[in-house]
Amino acid sequence: FLTDKYEPRAASRFLTKGLRGLYPELCDRLDAEKERIIGLLDRLRAAETLARTDAALTLGAEACRRYAREKAQRGLLDFDDLIGRTAELLNRVPASWVHFKLDRGIDHVLVDEAQDTSPEQWKVVEGLIADFFSGEGAREGLTRTLFVVGDEKQSIFSFQGADPRTFGDMHARFAGAAGPKDFRNVRLPHSFRSAPGVLEAVDRIFADAAARRGLTGDNAPPVHAAIRADAPSLVEVWPTTVPAPKPKVDDWRRPLDAVPADDPVNQLAQRIAAFVRAGIAERLAIPSRAGRAMQARDVLVLVRRRGRLFEAVIRALKTAGPGVDVAGADRLVIADHIAALDLMALGDALLSPDDDLALACALKSPLFGFTDEDLILLCPPRAGRLGDALSGAAGRFPHWAVAAARLDQWRGEAPLLRPFDFYARVLGRDGGRRAMLARLGPEAADVLDEFMALARTYESTEPATLAGFLAFLRRGGAETKRDMESGRDEVRVMTVHGAKGLEAPVVILADTVDVPKSRTAGGLLPVPDGAGGTVPILAGRKEDGPAVLGLARGAALEREREEYRRLLYVALTRAEDAVIVCGAETRLPGKDKAHARPEGCWYDLVRDALAEETVEVEAPYAQGPVLRWRKGEGFAPARAASSEPVIEGAQGTGIAAAPAPVHISPLHAPPVTAAQLRPSHAEEQAPRPAAPGPRPALESGGLDPILRGDLIHRLLAGLAGLEPAMRRDAAHQLLRHVASALPAETHDILAAEALGVFDHAGLAELFGAGSVAEVPIVGRWMAAGERLISVSGRIDRLAVRPDRILLADFKTDSTPPRLSAEIGGAYVSQLAIYGEVLRRAFPGRAVLAMVVYTRGPVVHSLAPETLAAALARSTGP
Repeated sequence: FLTDKYEPRAASRFLTKGLRGLYPELCDRLDAEKERIIGLLDRLRAAETLARTDAALTLGAEACRRYAREKAQRGLLDFDDLIGRTAELLNRVPASWVHFKLDRGIDHVLVDEAQDTSPEQWKVVEGLIADFFSGEGAREGLTRTLFVVGDEKQSIFSFQGADPRTFGDMHARFAGAAGPKDFRNVRLPHSFRSAPGVLEAVDRIFADAAARRGLTGDNAPPVHAAIRADAPSLVEVWPTTVPAPKPKVDDWRRPLDAVPADDPVNQLAQRIAAFVRAGIAERLAIPSRAGRAMQARDVLVLVRRRGRLFEAVIRALKTAGPGVDVAGADRLVIADHIAALDLMALGDALLSPDDDLALACALKSPLFGFTDEDLILLCPPRAGRLGDALSGAAGRFPHWAVAAARLDQWRGEAPLLRPFDFYARVLGRDGGRRAMLARLGPEAADVLDEFMALARTYESTEPATLAGFLAFLRRGGAETKRDMESGRDEVRVMTVHGAKGLEAPVVILADTVDVPKSRTAGGLLPVPDGAGGTVPILAGRKEDGPAVLGLARGAALEREREEYRRLLYVALTRAEDAVIVCGAETRLPGKDKAHARPEGCWYDLVRDALAEETVEVEAPYAQGPVLRWRKGEGFAPARAASSEPVIEGAQGTGIAAAPAPVHISPLHAPPVTAAQLRPSHAEEQAPRPAAPGPRPALESGGLDPILRGDLIHRLLAGLAGLEPAMRRDAAHQLLRHVASALPAETHDILAAEALGVFDHAGLAELFGAGSVAEVPIVGRWMAAGERLISVSGRIDRLAVRPDRILLADFKTDSTPPRLSAEIGGAYVSQLAIYGEVLRRAFPGRAVLAMVVYTRGPVVHSLAPETLAAALARSTGP
């Protein structure tokens, strides 16, 4: 009746025509039985699915029980626990004592980004406001309020439990609870961010019913209004890059990681880099920035996910040339990158001499540069460990000898040094960083920087051992997220999810030619249970599931597509002045197909909506014409700011200088000028006293001043908490640990200098109980002229007492000044700024600042009037 794939057998292959003619009654009965069995197939698949689901949920329940037991034993709560237990506390009966306490302390609740609030989080909100609208909770003489801000068009975090339908349900529930008199539904159609042309393009794209399906609960087309009513804008659609129709036969000798020049992904990345390079070189005016010249920070490149295109764009921007800097990946999984894997393999090989695989990986890495031929010559004939074989055969080739010597050196240093210090020597002193960048490309620099930052982070929380650090990387502590709002002059490349809440004058949508595929969380699909809820069902292959599972799969895919379109809305509305839509098709089109893009992809949604009002414009950066969407008279040539000459050659982009801003009196606020102070550079432009001359060499034969200063600071920070009798031995132990290459005589000089500071009678309180070293300090205050002063720095030594605050800055100058008046202005200003932050943080306490020159030592206490004058110079206009 069925094939081996459990499909109904075709009629021609079930019963022959001759058989039907000889035994018609029997064949009719067989056909009926076949139909009966076919009807049972769905029930059979349902039963098999039920059995699989039961087994999966049994295993899952046991895993959850074990996880809960481990949390309980360790006294830990995860994020879901915090939400669930809070909701349970607020909504269970009896909870009157909780609400009694809340009634006395909470009168107004604000829920921001409400479209991304999960059902469990809404239960917390409901518990908080349970008594707001009825009974004694509605206090006489006081209006208690719930203020909810959200845009269901921007609900893009379904993987965190957010559902825009829940947003609509809560809207209706709160409206019913408050009543028509007290409920206000306020719509905010105005955009303070985007130019009119950008908003009109967004409205045009989502005017189509298919494009806006799932955008809002009522599926109404969006309508926007721009505050910057007269600002110019730019909307371009570039042609997609496509693979060559007849790709060349690949050269088998080409490296596997070589970047093919004809790859569509790399071609698109080069176009994006060319656009950014041209915009910066031509000093294109940015309307939202008062017409100033375009900078790298003005560009935001958005992708749906981190993949080949993401990496290719970063790589292309890093090699784009002067003026084009890129922030790198917004999120890095350090332990998955080849550069980090090579460094980890080196650590494994040094810690475990028997681990030949780790050593082979390290030898093949850029740190040693061995080839496959080297390993073939070295590995198969060896009788023992690979490290021993390398040492024994070091004389065969010069680079083998260098590798063996380097391994011996690192094997001696690895157990003695902190992970940061060890890898700093590998990458810096021994040229590892240079070698890695030469082979892996400039994008490896981000990984190496974050690798070293993770080493610092690990050392601040756990015992600083190489074995512990490698375990730390592998157990999940190796993911780092960049701050993309730091204001650095760099192009940002990130996912749309990561860009939520950000904005940029120029937004490039690069990842536009793919659509989401059906995905299930852990293989489970929510299937309606007939009572308004859902049950999780383990979904296998499509052909193995019952019809109801197919319907659930289709519903899940449609929810994915709806969020996909909302993600497009979020991406488009990040733009202030310009939106560029482009894409890379990685497959050739099928027969009689114009392209290989899937139906409903972002690129087609945008292109189809805007095509009627676009014109073709030649764009050198796109290597051909692009489609430019515009209204009215179009764009004026780009202009420089009024104080600069007009820049020729900027007509190609169509971005013009912004007109004077429109004054809207209800929104007027006094201007605030932000000043970022770097205390260590506070008076770089101020005249300083003449330097006392070149620094003499140390008695040991000379020492780099920067290294010397670092070592003295380490000694002063590390030894202060020890008993005086223990400090000398500890000083030499520390110096042997971090500066083993220096002679013992230099160690004696450095230790004596640090110990002399501790022995100075005037510094006893500074190093007393409760004092701390290397204190980060951050502060902000409003100075005269509505100037916002922002300070970030580090204090060498700080002691906070009930009536006063002592702070000191250690200087290792070879010739200390004899008088306070001879101290450099930058030193005084640095302490004045720090003192002002501390004065505001600890009001009523006197601030005593001193500059401590470790040679001598010589201590200069700064008078309050000296600090006040220096502060005025540093923070003045």
